[in-house]
Amino acid sequence: MIALTRYSLLSALLGVAAIGACGSDDRPPAASNGGSSTSGGFSVSGTAQLPEGGSEPSESGAAGALAGAGDSDAGGAGGVADIGDAGSGLGGHGTLEPPVDPLCPDAPSAADESELLASSPGPKLFGGISNDELVLAWTVSVADEVVLHYASRMTSSSSFGDEKQRPIPAALSDAVALAGDGLRVVYVTEDRRSFGQLSRSERGADFEPDAGGDFDLLAGDVAQLGETEAYGDPVLAPNDRTLLYSRFGGARTKTIFKSDRFSVFAPWPTGTELAVSAELEASPPERMQPTALSSDGYSLFVWDGAASTQWLASFSAESGSYASTGNLGDRRGATPDAPCTRIYYGRASGLQTARFE
Repeated sequence: MIALTRYSLLSALLGVAAIGACGSDDRPPAASNGGSSTSGGFSVSGTAQLPEGGSEPSESGAAGALAGAGDSDAGGAGGVADIGDAGSGLGGHGTLEPPVDPLCPDAPSAADESELLASSPGPKLFGGISNDELVLAWTVSVADEVVLHYASRMTSSSSFGDEKQRPIPAALSDAVALAGDGLRVVYVTEDRRSFGQLSRSERGADFEPDAGGDFDLLAGDVAQLGETEAYGDPVLAPNDRTLLYSRFGGARTKTIFKSDRFSVFAPWPTGTELAVSAELEASPPERMQPTALSSDGYSLFVWDGAASTQWLASFSAESGSYASTGNLGDRRGATPDAPCTRIYYGRASGLQTARFE
């Protein structure tokens, strides 16, 4: 029923788009260095285009983020927190021109660390937290089985409880991705040639397999993968219109890819390499694993498996790429809240959170 509703809405959107296309050909050109485009998400004038996951972090945008997902009462059960309105925040279509102050600090430190929930058997791999910080997901691998765990809480300052779990037979042991609304979980399929998804109709319900087809385009384009290449490490941006993932193997050094969709009801198209500086390139056959994208799109969080180190990378409008600016140590899976004043992550001792400053 969920899948049917999503794709019925998609059909309607495509129909409207087709009618509009027949009546006008005023579509903006693709963005390029020195150009400007408002195609998908927002535009960048005179610089390379930022990922769809962010938008102009204007005063109103930052305020929208602070008043939305960072609020302890925001994003009621089943809803996506209000992280900015049209023209600002995640949903905006503004023009980004330097200088701009990113939400996340360039050289951060973590303070006042605390455990997120009571310890349970088995090492936990952090999966994600909802936009309003009220739903937490992680996985535990037992023998050859990946088990999804998820918990909820009433406010962002209270403890997580009501823990539930369910095995994901078709999943590999990579970290899963939790959607910002807390209603979908994305995982890597056993053959590493696509991604699978679990979904639920509302918070409090159980996650079930979702055959809605969100990843059909990616799965259908595996011919572009080399014989030794594979997919991994899905990350859903807070706006649910940008997917980050790994594509690695062979001689590939740039392993972080980005897929942008025009609507939250659309399937994910084939992704493209994310522009990163040399220190964020991998040494084959290793890979750099994306773990999060900040709500303004300026800050990328990356786990370096070879060095067992979590990095923060910031976008440079001058170079049009992300470059590492902060070492977060062994805080694997680091994911920021909407205003980027707190991070969530996993360590050998368990799942934790800390102030980010």
